[in-house]
Amino acid sequence: MELKETPFFTILLFGLYFPLLGSLSALIIYKLKLLFFYVYYNKNVPVPFSQFNDLPFVTIQLPLYNEANVVERLLGSATALTYPKDRYEIQVLDDSTDETVTLTASLVEKYRSDGFNIEHIRRKIRKDFKAGALAEGLKIARGDYVAIFDSDFIVPENFLTKTVHFFTDPKVGMIQARWGYINANDSLLTRLQSTFLNGHFIIEHTSRNRSGLFFNFNGTAGIWRKKAILESGGWQGDTLTEDLDLSYRAQVNKWKFVFLKDLVCYSELPPTLDAFNGQQYRWVKGMCEVLVKVLPVIWKSPVSLRNKVDATLNLGSGMGYIFSVLITLCAIPVLFLTKEYLDIHYMYLTLSFIFINCVMIWFYYFIAEAGVRGFTPRTFFYPLLLVIFSIGLSLNGLLAVIDAVRGKKTSFIRTPKFNNNLRATISCERALKPFHYLVFLFVAYFITMFILIMSSGKLALLPAFLFFAPSYFWLIFRTVREKILVRSN
Repeated sequence: MELKETPFFTILLFGLYFPLLGSLSALIIYKLKLLFFYVYYNKNVPVPFSQFNDLPFVTIQLPLYNEANVVERLLGSATALTYPKDRYEIQVLDDSTDETVTLTASLVEKYRSDGFNIEHIRRKIRKDFKAGALAEGLKIARGDYVAIFDSDFIVPENFLTKTVHFFTDPKVGMIQARWGYINANDSLLTRLQSTFLNGHFIIEHTSRNRSGLFFNFNGTAGIWRKKAILESGGWQGDTLTEDLDLSYRAQVNKWKFVFLKDLVCYSELPPTLDAFNGQQYRWVKGMCEVLVKVLPVIWKSPVSLRNKVDATLNLGSGMGYIFSVLITLCAIPVLFLTKEYLDIHYMYLTLSFIFINCVMIWFYYFIAEAGVRGFTPRTFFYPLLLVIFSIGLSLNGLLAVIDAVRGKKTSFIRTPKFNNNLRATISCERALKPFHYLVFLFVAYFITMFILIMSSGKLALLPAFLFFAPSYFWLIFRTVREKILVRSN
């Protein structure tokens, strides 16, 4: 039988590649639904039910773990609030094992002498990591409302005055502020992160909150009603994303959440590839763990079918990393075989399918960037770069999903905080990890594909190579560059 007569290539195209593209398209269309909600419900700006006559007492929790680079900035902002000094307390939940302990103790003593209600809380056993620290602090928290800020954040001076009055509605359990980034323009990596997170906060959170869908506390830059935490089962450390876990349990328990798009809390983006990958791995794996833990509870609860379906799609969105990596691997071989052994129109159909998906993703993040920056060249350009470079970054998400499916237990992965400390930045990671080895393999794969294209004279496939390959070459360049900097120091 001649090669061109076998149905193998037809099965490959219609049985594998188009279903992969279709599945990825479904996830993208789901995101576009959120974009539609963002526009449709744009005028539903949340406002407080009323105003407190007497300002309530608030507890501010600041969880720390080896954060000597940023703790002074954090405490400085937490003690510069416009809220009356006698109406809030600060809990510094310090699980550190390095010089952070001594530095924090001296800072706490300084601010206490200035009249602030501030405590330096240390645990003997770091059980359940951040979730355990928050739970420990909650036991002795004097406030009925608890604000939480990670160490790389700067607490806005008006944070409490802008949020606390929403609790005049007895059904409100949590208020989340939007993240901003002090180092968004430092490198291509931080610019891509900023664009990606703007999509999450500007489009996702705004559309979910204003349309009545569930959305989640992001672990920081938010304030909880203590009663909502306790009645929903409290902080639990059995997943890597205790914030996502508690958020869904609380909303199933009928607590309302509020997202304030225009209240911005500035933070630091991970400036190194290793730090970024560690953060993303924790978020993706944690989301998969929450999917397994919470989804059955959601479907058995009396919440609306609309929220059940949306929660399923949101928590299951990690599948997109699998689709992305498989599409990347198959793209050039499928296009090559389609052009050679099937009707060439199928190749153009495949290319059109990929192009439409990319345009939809670009448009989603373009609208998000426009919501932050207005219409500038960057608004058009960086969503395009995100589409291209997220191809390679999907590898890290794939590893996280695989580990979650395998049930691999992972300790809490701390995201290093640097505060523009170059020495800390370049010395944070030294060892190569599975992600790095995968990047090397994919680079070798694309070099092989390039040789195949050039040797066969199929130059029409070069655009596909130039679309899928650059992300991996950039990742290997970034990886090698960071490791060289580490060794030189």
